[in-house]
Formats: sequence, structure tokens, C-alpha cells
Amino acid sequence: MSEDKNNNDAVTLEGETLTPDASPEQTDNPPPQKNRGSKLALIIAVLALILTLAVIFLGVYVYKQHQQVISQQHSDFTRLDKQLAQQEEQQSEYAQQAQVLQSSLTTRVDQVNLQLQQVKNATKLYQTDMQALQRAFAESKVRHPNDWILAEVEYLVKLAGRKIWL
Repeated sequence: MSEDKNNNDAVTLEGETLTPDASPEQTDNPPPQKNRGSKLALIIAVLALILTLAVIFLGVYVYKQHQQVISQQHSDFTRLDKQLAQQEEQQSEYAQQAQVLQSSLTTRVDQVNLQLQQVKNATKLYQTDMQALQRAFAESKVRHPNDWILAEVEYLVKLAGRKIWL
């Protein structure tokens, strides 16, 4: 059987048949082809490893950037929440001030309306007094028939007083 193995020990590599009696040059050629295939596989494996590491590092970088963005957004939300609370507090204070001013204004308007009503009443009184005075003045200008007698009596009294004096 060992003889059979030696005779049939022909190796086929990529279409070439080698026999055990082949020259050393012919046996050197197949190993470089194996080296070339193994080198290519090694290069592909290294490239795959480098690509895998690059993807991992890129993933870690993206994850860290995402965490920084989330952290920044969280701090922005916190800051905006504080600003919103401050604005709500200011708005509440402004609303309270507006209510105080409105009640003060309402009180002042009521006071002004009361004073206006008092002035209107006083004006009505003055108008009625003025009308009464106007009527009295108009009546005083009108001469009654007996007024000339009073004027003459007054004249005569004055004349008599002068004569007595003289």
C-alpha cells in the first residue's frame, strides 16, 4: 500500500499536477501561492479588525457626543425651567401689583366721582342762588308806583335836615 501511495501521491494544485519526483523548482511554486492566499487572508483579517476597531471607536465617540448633547440639553432644560419659574414669579408679582393699582385706581375714581357729584350739587345751589339774585335784581330795577313817593320823602327829609343845620 505504501507503494500505491507513492505512485498515486500526485498532488493537484490549481490545475497543476505534481509528482513526488518533481524538481525542487516546481515544489517551490505552490508554497508561494499558499503564502499569497494566506497573506491575502491575513490582510483581509487585519483590515476587518481595523475596520471593526474603527467602528467601535466611532460608536464610542458618537455615544460620548450623544451623552454630552444630552447633558447639555439637560442643563439647558434646567436653566430654562429656572428662567420660566422666575418669569412666572415676576408675572405673579406684576399681577398683584396690577390688582393693587386697579383697586387704588378704583378707589381714586370713586373719590373723584364723589367730589364731582359734590361740585355738581354746589353748582346747582349756586345756580339757584344766582337765579334768585338775578330775579331780585330785576325786581329792584322795576319801579313801583309808590317808589317815587319814597324818593320824594327822602329828598324832603334831606332838605329839612340842611335847613335845620343852617
